[in-house]
Amino acid sequence: MKNKNNLFFNIFFLLIVVPIMLLSVYNYSGTKIIYLLYSLSAIFFFIYLTNSKSLFFENFLALYFFLGYWVSFFIKISFFNSDFENYSDGFGDFDFSKHSYDNVLSVCMLSFVSLIIGSFIRRKVISYQIVNLSLFKHEKKEKLFLNDKSLSFSFIIGILFLSFLNYYFIFFQKGTVTNPDVHILIVNFSKWFFTMAYISLFAFFITYLLRKKNNFPLYLAITYLITELVVSISILSRGSIFNGTSILWGIKKFMPLKHIKKLLFLFSFLGILFIINIIIVKELRTNQAMKGNDRFTTNPIDGTTDDKLYPNYEKNYDLNIISKINRILVSRLHGFEAIMAVEGHQYKGFDFFYRALKIKNSTDELSFFDTMKNDPRQTDFSNVSITIPGMIAFLYYSNSYILIFFSLIFILILICLIEKLIFHYTSGNLIFLSFIGHSFAYRLWHFGHNPSNTHMFLLSIFLSCLLIIFLNRIFK
Repeated sequence: MKNKNNLFFNIFFLLIVVPIMLLSVYNYSGTKIIYLLYSLSAIFFFIYLTNSKSLFFENFLALYFFLGYWVSFFIKISFFNSDFENYSDGFGDFDFSKHSYDNVLSVCMLSFVSLIIGSFIRRKVISYQIVNLSLFKHEKKEKLFLNDKSLSFSFIIGILFLSFLNYYFIFFQKGTVTNPDVHILIVNFSKWFFTMAYISLFAFFITYLLRKKNNFPLYLAITYLITELVVSISILSRGSIFNGTSILWGIKKFMPLKHIKKLLFLFSFLGILFIINIIIVKELRTNQAMKGNDRFTTNPIDGTTDDKLYPNYEKNYDLNIISKINRILVSRLHGFEAIMAVEGHQYKGFDFFYRALKIKNSTDELSFFDTMKNDPRQTDFSNVSITIPGMIAFLYYSNSYILIFFSLIFILILICLIEKLIFHYTSGNLIFLSFIGHSFAYRLWHFGHNPSNTHMFLLSIFLSCLLIIFLNRIFK
């Protein structure tokens, strides 16, 4: 059944992307054959890393990298006349020459091939068996103290309260300097709770009710999506669609097909909440940014300060709601323009790569990557707006195709090994595992800011796993 579903999906997918590829090749200003090879490698990469033998991490890596390194470029050259100035996070000193375009596509193509090879090797040595809900034995007479509605009510009250405290006292918000009066332990706990812990709790209890009652906890799933919106507003994030998709994808892997209508409803509801998320957070961030940007910024590469390093593009704030959403959705398909920025940087090499690897930016300076390109956003002491290269562009700092190729193979196999270990120690919680797979893939997609702090991300993953293990022991 899975193979048949994959076949139908692949046919549907190819019927959409192949005509798009053939039409968009005429809008590419570089070598046409390179564009075709780049597109074919991207398409095969997506299909291979989403087939029935793939793991959760590979699924989300395929989705994010395909969006960021192929769909993003196709949309901009086909529908926005290659307008990278208004529909990207900046492209640095990229000269838009045929040769430079071909170099960027070659880096993307190499990365796709590397990850395909890495996945092929992984399948020979690392795998685990997904157990569908229908294979579980259920005790129908068992009465549970916790049920769908009681859990939903508790989560709504608890997370609304904590989100309000976080928003009011600024324990943790993206793009904003943390309140200096708040203790560091509260700050670190807030970062973990609002990025991983509360989602882990939902993942556990949804799985718990599914296994114990063999009944879809619709109220709890809806509650999760609503709290995802609330938390996203509290931390000024526009990423609710990604976390939500990971939870629903885990449910889909776990549930029989008879619940497909409920899942389609939840995906649709998530889409509506995502649009609301974008509108509200965009206004909140804009209000913060417009309060003033007269503070100086420090260039971490050469140490200079310049209060006019990046101009304030107030014209971006005057757009109507539809235009704002359109611009955000297109520009946030992050990835391709980051490689363009690195391609245009004349000092890339291993020395530059090592410097980027060791850098630790403070809150009063531009990020290492932002100094390379023309970012239309401002940075000051209260509003820290940064852009991130992503793993492929970060590795390209070295200007070494060999480093990119072997590093991506190693990273994919290592994270898949971690996924298998988490599967084992969390008793096969597929919903939690889907969220962790998404977290790793999203991290690679947005890698590059203070990379030496990656241990904090891994610690958050570890603490979340301990939380699931602890809950498994309590609710046997």
